[in-house]
Amino acid sequence: MSEKTKTVKDVFKAVLPVIIGIVLIVLIALVVTNVKSCNSKRPTLTNGNETYISVGDLEVTNDRLYVYLKQSYGVSELLRLVDNILYADDVKEALKDENKDALQAYINKSLYGVEDLKDWTGTEEELN
Repeated sequence: MSEKTKTVKDVFKAVLPVIIGIVLIVLIALVVTNVKSCNSKRPTLTNGNETYISVGDLEVTNDRLYVYLKQSYGVSELLRLVDNILYADDVKEALKDENKDALQAYINKSLYGVEDLKDWTGTEEELN
């Protein structure tokens, strides 16, 4: 019986797929662990359950106030970004004129619907 002797090259060819498989499994496990731990990293308050203010039966906790501030700031910031995108070209055009009157007219038209505030038909309180 002749036994075929295995060379180093033959052993390497047989072991290489197993090593690659183990490395891939370890990498996938690391990525999944990393993603799961990133999702749980949300900022929280250490004293979130403490009462921030109490008026009669109404109690506002630090967490409740924090969530409200995040929501209102988030909406305000989103609207600011939308305005920047929508008005960017118009403001650039008005600034090209290097005429402050043209820019003021554009702002008045955007806010009040008239280019000159002398034509404004609303009340003084609405201007402020």
